[in-house]
Amino acid sequence: MFLSALQACKSPATAMLLLLFLTCTSHAAELRVQTLDFVGKNASGQTLAKGQVKLPYVVAIQAADEKVARNINDRLFIEQFNALAPRPLNAAVGAANGLVIDGTASQSFKIMRNDGRVLSITLDAEGCGAYCEGYQSSHSFDAATGQLLTAYQLFSPAGQRAISQRMGLHASQLYKKQLRALAKESKTTTEDVEDRIALNESCLQQALETKRTPLADNAFNLRIELSNHHLLLERGRCSNHAMRSLDDVGDITLVLPYQDVAQHLSAYGKALLLDATSNPLNTSSLPAEPLFGQLLRGNIGEVAITMLVKKDNNNVIRGHYYYDKYGKSIELQGSQRGQSIELVETPENPNGEAKPAADMKLTRTGNQLTGQWISRTKLKTQAVRLTP
Repeated sequence: MFLSALQACKSPATAMLLLLFLTCTSHAAELRVQTLDFVGKNASGQTLAKGQVKLPYVVAIQAADEKVARNINDRLFIEQFNALAPRPLNAAVGAANGLVIDGTASQSFKIMRNDGRVLSITLDAEGCGAYCEGYQSSHSFDAATGQLLTAYQLFSPAGQRAISQRMGLHASQLYKKQLRALAKESKTTTEDVEDRIALNESCLQQALETKRTPLADNAFNLRIELSNHHLLLERGRCSNHAMRSLDDVGDITLVLPYQDVAQHLSAYGKALLLDATSNPLNTSSLPAEPLFGQLLRGNIGEVAITMLVKKDNNNVIRGHYYYDKYGKSIELQGSQRGQSIELVETPENPNGEAKPAADMKLTRTGNQLTGQWISRTKLKTQAVRLTP
């Protein structure tokens, strides 16, 4: 279609204008997202009918989209199933693919932004354990690479602190307002009030501590939703399941128009979210930290693998890796000292406690991990190389 459009032009000048238009707009094409149904039983043993749990799945329209689609789909499936996305794929997934979903009883999803720059998806689900509870989760991706977008990438270091302060201030105001209301209520009734006051006082202290912590360091309890014109930050409720009935504040939500936070965005974040006339900066220009929390692709020996590891504030690294051929997870745990990372591989053992099966001794250079995988049982060593 591209060549025929050029050939139909009457003049070289017109053809050049059309070429420039197509070139400039080709990067802004929406990603194609289709709906999959999960069919089978969840981890609680509940049979899920077709249409009860819906999953997003990105379809590659052309060869250039295949890597992007694979990155997004694998990340979404890891979050839902702790497994890589099956390939090829039918209109339904489930037991036939060896997949088991958690206690999810129902799920739908909504595309919040899909403009060729950002794909942002929010899942709206109901999970059931001792009782059922609704919850949301959001996943946003760079549409050019398929890389997950995090607070670390979108905001500058100073911006992370500024937004954390704003979020903490907003939360503390809500808890203070609730405490004032409870103080008035305590004069007329004593039912639950003392417990509610104690909970809100504790939550207020947590909110004040959040103000002093960079946004990315609190990401485990933070939902970031990206729309066309604003970002939404939502921190999960302060209370645990047992105390939920005493929590009148619940989730803390803050909606911020992009222009209001432009000064806090990184150069990459500005290019991605605000500048609709230029391509986003390549993620290779980012600091090296996105290695943690991002999908890493590479090999153990000649065998292709995918890895996802995260590091907490105590320098403990946890995650999984997957042989691409099989898609099943193998648990990893370890730590980092300087640029050296040591991980212990512990496969799942359904018959009892899992025993360490291998070690990975890796060296980090920028966003690349290289080193050795060392079997504890077969006296075998293989080279390892991984990059985002």
